[in-house]
Amino acid sequence: MKSKKLKEDEFLLNLYTFDLNNYEARVYETLLNLGETTAWQIALQSNVPQAKIYEVLSSLESKGFVERSVGRPLKFRPIEPEISLSQAIEKFKSEYSKKLELMERAFKEIKEKYKSRKNESMSFIWTIKGRDKVFAKAKDMIDNAKKEVLIAGHRPLRALNCMDTLGNLALNKDVKIRVLGNFSQDCIDFMKMANIEYKVVNSFYEYMIIVDERELLLAISQPDGELYGIDVFAKECIMANKNHFEFLWMSEGKL
Repeated sequence: MKSKKLKEDEFLLNLYTFDLNNYEARVYETLLNLGETTAWQIALQSNVPQAKIYEVLSSLESKGFVERSVGRPLKFRPIEPEISLSQAIEKFKSEYSKKLELMERAFKEIKEKYKSRKNESMSFIWTIKGRDKVFAKAKDMIDNAKKEVLIAGHRPLRALNCMDTLGNLALNKDVKIRVLGNFSQDCIDFMKMANIEYKVVNSFYEYMIIVDERELLLAISQPDGELYGIDVFAKECIMANKNHFEFLWMSEGKL
């Protein structure tokens, strides 16, 4: 069985969850045990310094955990947990909802501002760490393609998790999609169905995407399984990789 001290410690830890500090949690626990009483008795039983007790009680009162009497001697009593903790939960939900709404609004505004500026600098190379982030970048590039998408690699459609995105883009006849690599049969069937041009190459980049000759993504798997991306806006580097893609394409996949 758990000791009394351990149970008391767990009770305090639970109170910390409701944004109470150590003094506040100890005072509230003491009030729940004593009921209506004076600040002096609360300080004595909770081991909170006398010089701090009124400050702590006022804070608990403002948070909805304590009530005070009118008149003398001044006494305090706890608001029952069923009420105080429920109110704390509802307050948190309300504040969280407002915070989430502000974050979503700020995200939209920042995203729009970023979109209007993100092509201003074309001479940088950026690194992306993490499979999900690389997938998100690949999807963003394909979604924003206007004229051309080039993809290459070892089973690149599966590796870059971009089949659904490509399927949607294939409906846009203004964007030309070409893919080099080796493929599973289901990927070949998908590309045929979506009228995506492809050629089989047994040895190539690990994974590569070029969109509209303006952005290049190279994705590289590490021995530990982590996926890294190199996001390139430098025109010379993009064109060098595109020229190599075109060379392999024109050689009909023969290396």
